[in-house]
Amino acid sequence: MKKISDINEKLLRKLILLIAIYSLVISISNFIQVFFVKNMTTDDCLWTAELNNLKLEKGLFISEIITGGVAENAGLKEGDILIAINGKDFKNTEDAMNILNSYKNEYVTYTIQRNGILLNVKIYLYKFFDVLCFIFSLLGFGFLVVAFLVGYSKPKEHASFLFFLMGSMASAGISIYGNALNYLAVNSFSRWNTIIFTVFFHPLFLHFFLTYPIKYQFGLRKKLILSSYIFILALTVINILIPQSKENAISIFISRITIYILISYIVAGIITFFLSFKNIKDTTLKKSLKIILFGFIIGMLGFAYYMFFQFILRKPIFLINYYYVLPIFLVLSIPVSFGISIFKYRILDTEFIVKKGLVFGIITILIIGGYLIAVYILDAVFSDYFGNKQMLSIMIILIVIFTFDFVNTKAKEFVDRQFYRERYNYRKSLLKFSREITYYSDINSILEKIIINIKEIMTIRNVDVWITDKQYKLLLKLKYQIPFSNDDDKNTFDRILNGLFYSNKEPVILEAYSLHERHLSEYEIDLIKKTEIILSVPIFIKEKMVGTINFSSKLSGKAYSDEDIDLLKTIALQCGIAIENSRLRNEEIEKQKIEKELYIARDIQNSLLPASEFNFKNLEVSCSSKPATYIGGDFCDYIKLNDNELLIVVADVCGKGIPAALYMTKVQTMIQFASKIFSNPKDILVEINKQIYEQFERNTFVTVVIAKFNTETKTAKFVRAGHNPPLYFNGPEIKTIYNKGIGLGLENKGILETNLDETVINYKTEDIFIIHSDGLTEAMDNTYNEFGLDKLKTIISKNSYLSSKEIKDEISKSVDFFRNGKEQNDDITYVIIKIKK
Repeated sequence: MKKISDINEKLLRKLILLIAIYSLVISISNFIQVFFVKNMTTDDCLWTAELNNLKLEKGLFISEIITGGVAENAGLKEGDILIAINGKDFKNTEDAMNILNSYKNEYVTYTIQRNGILLNVKIYLYKFFDVLCFIFSLLGFGFLVVAFLVGYSKPKEHASFLFFLMGSMASAGISIYGNALNYLAVNSFSRWNTIIFTVFFHPLFLHFFLTYPIKYQFGLRKKLILSSYIFILALTVINILIPQSKENAISIFISRITIYILISYIVAGIITFFLSFKNIKDTTLKKSLKIILFGFIIGMLGFAYYMFFQFILRKPIFLINYYYVLPIFLVLSIPVSFGISIFKYRILDTEFIVKKGLVFGIITILIIGGYLIAVYILDAVFSDYFGNKQMLSIMIILIVIFTFDFVNTKAKEFVDRQFYRERYNYRKSLLKFSREITYYSDINSILEKIIINIKEIMTIRNVDVWITDKQYKLLLKLKYQIPFSNDDDKNTFDRILNGLFYSNKEPVILEAYSLHERHLSEYEIDLIKKTEIILSVPIFIKEKMVGTINFSSKLSGKAYSDEDIDLLKTIALQCGIAIENSRLRNEEIEKQKIEKELYIARDIQNSLLPASEFNFKNLEVSCSSKPATYIGGDFCDYIKLNDNELLIVVADVCGKGIPAALYMTKVQTMIQFASKIFSNPKDILVEINKQIYEQFERNTFVTVVIAKFNTETKTAKFVRAGHNPPLYFNGPEIKTIYNKGIGLGLENKGILETNLDETVINYKTEDIFIIHSDGLTEAMDNTYNEFGLDKLKTIISKNSYLSSKEIKDEISKSVDFFRNGKEQNDDITYVIIKIKK
């Protein structure tokens, strides 16, 4: 089931307005029925079909004549029998009352029988003003007004919405205590609505005080509340189904039980409120509730006085002097106390309602006035051009539609300037400030400006920015955080805020009266109270909540209005953008620092590589090494062993970037050191594997090709440790030098030694050797096709007559052309060795 807090606020307000208008219409309809349409005419006495155990077949006994009333003044006496009114006969009491009510404030003739003699008596009848019904109508209306203010101001809060529903039902539901149902026609629309309102008002009253100011949580809470609605509804249905009459004992019993149950709901709700008041420790909340408590106490005195009349005196209201009924007016103190509490302690933004009314009134006047002026002008100027008046009306309607937003905006500005100058000024200031904060580069400067400006402009006691996201916390100075005494409190506060805004992007009120609705523990509630925060506005960056701006109370004591909150939401939004911009600037600065360091690292790495062109007797050597990022994990090296022997090394450390580059440097140093001890390539790799296996992480390995060229014997010895096989061009064909070998660092010494093969090739003039990393053949184009070994062989075959440098350049150009701007996906390293005379 969708919660109230999940429903759109505008939609809720429309619903509240609709229910309030409907309740008001029913209440006014009942009021008109009671006091204007069916108001009772009285003669200051009681009629009854039975007196002193005597029953009449015709006529009604006159009894309980009010001293000094019109009946006594006309000469009527106890025991007289009323036979006719102005010559009109009647069948029963109801028929006689209908005749009586047809007269108002005038003399009529009663035909009475006294001691067997018929007499005609002139009596002045007057319309009776039902004070009791008037009191309870006012009570219902008072509840409706206060409930509407509460519901419309804070529609998404559960307790506020409950109070609104209770007040809406009270508007007509309470009128039963004033016997309003006696005036409403049987099966009429107003009567049925009043019954429904009565049925729901009483359980809503209990439901509300089980929720506010303390939400009582117990196992059977939901079942108890649901049962309270179902039970009274069932009793009402039974009352409707059983015929109502004075002779029907069952109907009388059920009616009385229903009344007692209704009253018990009220009593239970009030007792619950007293208990809640006793248990509340928050002083501010207790002050506001104390007014309501006094209102209940005074109201209960009035209600007790009412019960005295209803159940002890058992006299109809029209037989009681007005002055004796006046103490019942004390019941009005209940809605009045709610209103005073709201206004005095600024619990709600009542200015919001007033302002809405002013804006609506101004717009209405402007639209009606503008419409009349437009009709007059258009009719005077263009009537000759428009034969059809409907077309003229359509034009006027279109003008009203297209100018409505403009009129609405200007009307709001006018009301702000004239009636809410202070709010208008600070809203302007804050909007100006919200545009400026995006230009500040330092996040701490942003927060300082936010805190200072909001505190000064809105006169708030304290403003804190609390960042929950670890990434952004690192950018902050602690002075902008709430000074909690320990880490447990900080972590708890983080958890509270993350919970509040987990699925909600709207600001949250954290005043004492609303904390119990948040399902927080007592420890969490106490923690929030210590911070004195009453409003928390989330800061979102790219749909992610990174922190909140938290506000304490205003120095003026006023509540935060919807406009205040909307404005602070704008500030929080701008703040989020500014904070993110600041983070990005810091990130850019750090990136530039890293880039600068990487450029230095690249220069250092390049300095470790051999010259791109190198000649050793009849060997012409050229190499190329392009890392995929700034620095890479590939490397090549030439190591001169003696005047006739040269080692050429090409290696590839798994991965790329800084880690691979660091490993590469270490491996290169190891090979250079090992080559001074071992002259055989296989022995060098066995020794290097031992060092890597012991020192490197298990997920790191190195592939290597070492070629040892002997210019005296014209031989080249190749050892391959898991690397791409070298290529050998010796005339029309290109051969691949396959020999067994696994990567270094994967296995221990013994396994590697048995898996390394040496291949010796006798070379001749114009032969070409190519040693390359996998980044060369696996270079990709935009459609992820690989450059491949065949293309490499073709380039070498076609350009075999060129020097090693020229062949290297041709390969480089072909790879770049093939990639066509595609980002390099791996380090590319290759060495070209050409045999010259």
